[in-house]
Amino acid sequence: MASITVDKLRASYKRNIKVHGITEILILLGIYFFNLWFVSFWFWGIYRREASVLEKIDRVFYAVWINSYNIAVISIIFSTIFLIYIFVMRNNSFKDLGIRFDNLKASAKECIIAGLIALIPIVVIFLFYIDDYEPHTFSGLMTYYAQYLGGGLAQQFFLQSFLFLSLKNIFKRNFIVIIFAAAIFSLMHMPNIPLVVITFFAGLTSCILFSRNRNIFTLGFFHATFAMIVYVTLCPGLISDTLHIGPKRGEIDFAAKIEYEGGTVCSKPSESISIPLSVVNKGLAVWDSKVDKNPVYISYHIFDSNGNLVQYDNVRTPFPKVIRRGESGSVDMSVDAPSRPGLYILEVDVVKEGVRWFGDADSLVLYIPLFVL
Repeated sequence: MASITVDKLRASYKRNIKVHGITEILILLGIYFFNLWFVSFWFWGIYRREASVLEKIDRVFYAVWINSYNIAVISIIFSTIFLIYIFVMRNNSFKDLGIRFDNLKASAKECIIAGLIALIPIVVIFLFYIDDYEPHTFSGLMTYYAQYLGGGLAQQFFLQSFLFLSLKNIFKRNFIVIIFAAAIFSLMHMPNIPLVVITFFAGLTSCILFSRNRNIFTLGFFHATFAMIVYVTLCPGLISDTLHIGPKRGEIDFAAKIEYEGGTVCSKPSESISIPLSVVNKGLAVWDSKVDKNPVYISYHIFDSNGNLVQYDNVRTPFPKVIRRGESGSVDMSVDAPSRPGLYILEVDVVKEGVRWFGDADSLVLYIPLFVL
């Protein structure tokens, strides 16, 4: 009975295969961009840009952002079930999906040739940015490669076994399928424009290789190796510090809103002063200054008027009460002024001792001018 039902569903699927192909792509891309852009919108669109929006809108997007882990888990579960449904309806064999070992040698040979050809423009571009080159340790690179190997296999499975095969149900000509697959894959790396361009050509190459040999495993190794070479040679020169994709989304544990209503602070050299601040805990971490392990304080870094760091670690000021998610409070931050007269900038931030400064998690910091007379 179950077999008959599945056969009927497959027959219906094949009769409307183009419509199903378009729907499949739109649903999974919708899930991807929802998690990448919509879920993080409060952080990068409202919080980081300090946008003035209606309180109701702020609350909605903040609630989505603060629950981003749960949303990601639900999305992964739904996407997995949806992909299983698609593969059952398509009735793909493992060989169709590229899960095979019988042509490893032939597929690996073509991947190596393609990699060597791709190496030429990478080296040429690298020569233009050689002054920005940053050496990496061998152990660091191997750790990165091991991490990216799994990601490379997963991305190639999505690009080839799902996206490429779905597009083949929509378009008859193979070169159109390859171009569309590469274009969609590259756009998934927005807004890192240099990476979008690189992944378009990498996507073209991997789709051509898949159409010739259909082997996910060799493409996964090709993907990881290519990514590591790009990371070593073109970061930070062309692609910034990392191969990061999507807008800033921050870490939901570490987000603070620090406000100061005064203007330039004046003091004498080496004088101890206090600055009244108001703070709001926008993250999940509890701000408790009295715990023995990893207490949370407010502190600052000192920069000169040219933006050069003068002193990184300075006096910590405890919060007068425990501040939990969504709660606010006031604190008089203690400041030890520099010994030399001049204009300075205080970069005010929250710090969880032994863990991190909130600003390192892209939490907003506050800048206060300090004039030492």
